Amino acid sequence: MSDIKDIDLSGPDQTGRLNDEIQILKAIRGVLELNSKVMEEFKTGKKNPDSVKNFLLVQIMMALDGKANPALVRQLIVLQDSKNNW
Repeated sequence: MSDIKDIDLSGPDQTGRLNDEIQILKAIRGVLELNSKVMEEFKTGKKNPDSVKNFLLVQIMMALDGKANPALVRQLIVLQDSKNNW
């Protein structure tokens, strides 16, 4: 049995999912820049927050060729939203 310290979270895991938060955050920033109109509508309350987050999740997964860990992507989206880091 391996120890938690032995798990490399920077690259793909055993399922091939990307767990590198820095790469995912870069993708989030890129997607936000490309979708500034959607984000402006989100900020002004014209778009449903859940639908915007789902839209971003899909766009980020596409930007990372579907290799990112979707749970981590969703967690980082929620974190960015909670910090009002849009």
